[in-house]
Amino acid sequence: MGYNLALIIEDEEKLLSGDFKATFQLCADSCAKLVNLPENCFASIYIVNDAAIKNLNREHRSIDEATDVLSFPSLELTEADFLKLNKEQKAKEWDIQQNAYFLGDIIVSFETAQHQAKRFGHNLERELCYLLVHGIFHLLGFDHIEKRDKEIMRKNEELALNEVMFKENEKAMIQKAWDMLEFSYVPYSNYRVCACILTKSGKMYTGNNIENASYGLTICAERTAVFKAVSSGDRDIIAIAIVSDGIAPWPCGACRQVLLEFAEDMHVVIAWGKDKGNREYSTLKELLPKSFSPLLNVEKRFME
Repeated sequence: MGYNLALIIEDEEKLLSGDFKATFQLCADSCAKLVNLPENCFASIYIVNDAAIKNLNREHRSIDEATDVLSFPSLELTEADFLKLNKEQKAKEWDIQQNAYFLGDIIVSFETAQHQAKRFGHNLERELCYLLVHGIFHLLGFDHIEKRDKEIMRKNEELALNEVMFKENEKAMIQKAWDMLEFSYVPYSNYRVCACILTKSGKMYTGNNIENASYGLTICAERTAVFKAVSSGDRDIIAIAIVSDGIAPWPCGACRQVLLEFAEDMHVVIAWGKDKGNREYSTLKELLPKSFSPLLNVEKRFME
């Protein structure tokens, strides 16, 4: 079982809202969960303007320009491996008041985050979350100098951000699926299912099961939702919610294989029952172990 990663957020200019701070903690929780953090830790996050981060960048890196994020680790970790630290170093960074190890400082430029969010075409929250997650992984001893290290770090960043997006959107996904359940076409089984998928873009797509007198032509809700998203040019799926007012609507084997075509893994939540009171969680990897798929890198495949 992993331990907590607490954040102390310093925002003298009041640039962040309370919602951002709650989301930042979700980011830290996701990073800690991903590496199975073996100790209680905390880090200081400073939200500053371009002028402040430019001064720090010049002082510590001899680069006289603003940047998006700087990390200053206090522990010499390698990929969150606390076992390799000597006792003296661990003792030095133990904080009695926090009852945790101090990982270090992360400096984020709010102004640069605003510019980059606009340039990359996503919202400010996502950009700030990415910069924070990037900084946290640096504190944990991950780097991106060598190609292999960069791949590992980028993969971890993506997984952590997907976890945050799922947590923030889970309730809305389930509600959207319940709202659309009535559109299932099931004259033969009377078993209604609706699925709602969440993509990296932040958009949600729903789909219902549609039956046919020739049973083999019936299509499940999960595939309907996937095909709707893909037909809209949105291929990076990170989570799916599936609901039914009947029995538990776990996806069939065909749907699991189709989902795998567009994501190496994703969060899966199902809800069911007349009272909508049942809920279970899984992941695509758990539902389809030792799977067969040509998928190695979604973005790379579709760009080729």
